[in-house]
Amino acid sequence: MAINVVNTSSSNLNQWRRDLANKFNQLVTWNNGVRSATAVTTNYTLKTNDTFLAIDGGVIAITLAGVKDPGRRVTVKDTGGNAGTTTITIMGTVDGASNPTITTNYGVVNLISNGTSWFTY
Repeated sequence: MAINVVNTSSSNLNQWRRDLANKFNQLVTWNNGVRSATAVTTNYTLKTNDTFLAIDGGVIAITLAGVKDPGRRVTVKDTGGNAGTTTITIMGTVDGASNPTITTNYGVVNLISNGTSWFTY
């Protein structure tokens, strides 16, 4: 039976920790799909790389357009806490319903696509 000796010098251990932290961050990013938040203050059409839309005030319409890659996830969140008085409308069909809305302060809608339709999850 062979025994492998691992070099545990401080520089190798620190490099190993950095590599592990980088891999962990990549995994979390891949798993959540969130790369950055897009601040939305006017009507907005969903773009290919959008994953989190942060709505901060005003009557806003988010247009889903035709962006429906299978497994695609998008979160629409009232980060300003104003949806109770200024409705956020998602323009498109979600769960078979046309133009769903967010009408509660700090409300959120998590969307996922199967490639042809959008659904909440």
